[in-house]
Amino acid sequence: MKRSAGYRVLLASVLLLGVVGCKASLKPFPMNNRIADDNKKITKAVSTLRQALLPLASNQNVNPATVRQAIEGVKGEIATARTDVNTFAPSSGKEAQDFYTAYLKFLDAQESTLQQEGAKIQQVVEGNRSPGEKWAALQPIFARIDKADKDELSRLQESQKAFATAGHFKLPQGGGMGGGMPGMGPGMPGGAPR
Repeated sequence: MKRSAGYRVLLASVLLLGVVGCKASLKPFPMNNRIADDNKKITKAVSTLRQALLPLASNQNVNPATVRQAIEGVKGEIATARTDVNTFAPSSGKEAQDFYTAYLKFLDAQESTLQQEGAKIQQVVEGNRSPGEKWAALQPIFARIDKADKDELSRLQESQKAFATAGHFKLPQGGGMGGGMPGMGPGMPGGAPR
């Protein structure tokens, strides 16, 4: 049966819209791994920020441009993670959807915390205080970041555990999630270095 050119164009359009309009659905283990990989990249960017600030703990000044660049690096990794997670839909099942939604909320919290506290970090670093005074002024900021991150990461990890159980796969120790922005506070000098 020969099809008309108009029919073939209509069929191609429908197929193209179907493919372009759909997100790829990932099976449980690959979805978990993509999210964990994205989160590890965020954690690495946070480590770079932490390293940019550490000289203050030794009463040495830091370059405000380096700190600004490190903050932008964290923002960039969060944005990249959001872009990545928006390219796929969760695999079927309530637990998969809950995990996916929990990760989106986690990224929202990371962005919000960084927007609020990143500006305060930059303000302290650019101020006219001594390095030791700057370090002391950063401690309450670090504590707020750690608290916000701990709360959100805990919710995400609970959702991840339920997702892994439903998907019949075992998580690595700690869930393999990296951890977002932890370690800006008590684990930095003033406490024990990480």
